[in-house]
Amino acid sequence: MSSIYKSHLVSGFSSTIISPKSQIELGGFGYYLKRINTGILDDIFTKALYISTKDNAVLLISNDLIGLTSKSASSIAREISSKTEIPKENIIISCTHTHSAPATAELEGCGKIDNRYMQWLKTKIVKNAIKATTNPSQTKIAFKKFKIESFSFNKSLPQKTKKKQDVLLLSFETPKNEILLTQFSTHPVVLGNQFTVISKDFLRAFYSFANENNFDKIIFFTGACGEILPDIVRKKASTKSSGDSFISKILFKQENETLKKKLLKQYKTGRWEKIIPDHIKVITRDIVLKFKIPSYYKDTEKMKHYFESIFYDRVDLNKGLIRAVEEKKDPNVRKKEERAKGVQKIISTRFYQYKRQLKNKGIEFSSKIRSTIIQLGDVIIVALPFEVTNKLETTLRSLYPKLFLFCYTNGLEGYVYDPDESTSYPRTRGSLLYNLFPFEKTSYNKLLSKIKKILKFNL
Repeated sequence: MSSIYKSHLVSGFSSTIISPKSQIELGGFGYYLKRINTGILDDIFTKALYISTKDNAVLLISNDLIGLTSKSASSIAREISSKTEIPKENIIISCTHTHSAPATAELEGCGKIDNRYMQWLKTKIVKNAIKATTNPSQTKIAFKKFKIESFSFNKSLPQKTKKKQDVLLLSFETPKNEILLTQFSTHPVVLGNQFTVISKDFLRAFYSFANENNFDKIIFFTGACGEILPDIVRKKASTKSSGDSFISKILFKQENETLKKKLLKQYKTGRWEKIIPDHIKVITRDIVLKFKIPSYYKDTEKMKHYFESIFYDRVDLNKGLIRAVEEKKDPNVRKKEERAKGVQKIISTRFYQYKRQLKNKGIEFSSKIRSTIIQLGDVIIVALPFEVTNKLETTLRSLYPKLFLFCYTNGLEGYVYDPDESTSYPRTRGSLLYNLFPFEKTSYNKLLSKIKKILKFNL
């Protein structure tokens, strides 16, 4: 990279460890597995990148967590704003979605939230973000993009289609150091549900990659990966559920090394492009998406058959789930009795919630979702509080080549799936983790259309 040129843009960076200091239940993987932290494989962090011009400033925060509720994210952003004077809407609070970190998102059956950790976490995130805004330096920005082959697969397409995944890089070069912002859209779940250690998961490969390319700091954002998984998960899955993959620590280390080598090799291709933003533009819009009102909504008998069909279990109209299918014995998954109890609990919980909903009047079956778009020259960042399928990202990037899509941002509102591509999981079991009801089938196209219009008429 060439030397610093005179720039009106400045940036600052800060990083802090947020690994828990005591035993705590981990988030991700259901249902009710009670994965209590037993150690630290590698530390998790909160990281903040401050970017400012004369007329505007943004703060990009990435946390090595499965996600944060919109309430938690809003509270954190509000406190940071009050202490830095950065507008609340200009603060992006995102999560890498690792399943090997403390439970911080309200996902039914996927880890109990520890309120003491949440208070401690909020303090850490706020202090670290404020630190990033102090003593910023003149900055040069550059963009690069390349593809990684044979690492990911699309579990929703026929024959588990291999994917060529985009790796997007933004370099922030200052007189003090060089910071790397990177985005990669593959579900970060190499470590399976048996692991009870804290970890960034495969993201550690990006840390090693950045270090070997002389970047002083790295901040990572996960994109649209609702149906994209690392290929090793498919190879090592011990049951039909990819969440049950068993990967040893040795294999985990090897997989990270393999990914790092792929990154280093492909990094040599292409070239860095200068980004010269004369200003920073931030656009926030509310998008209303409706939930699907199931056919069984006012028919308890149909509701019973629905639950039986998606879990292959028998439901009693008065007692909820009364028998869970026993899973095949396998030394690489948790005991079948524990798994059966977990399935039984989530079904019973949601079953009774559905029944209570039947008695209510005037229920709103929609959700108002806040989207944020940031423009830095010809670089665009779209931040959404969803887990979305990869097609949405690639469609937008075909129109705007330097588009970053940050998911799990400023909340975690559920799946928005492409009805032509996605499996039934986001519409059935996945929706039970997030909401009582899945989003309507038309939500994907509505979300994509809305974002396209915002980009077209505001940038």
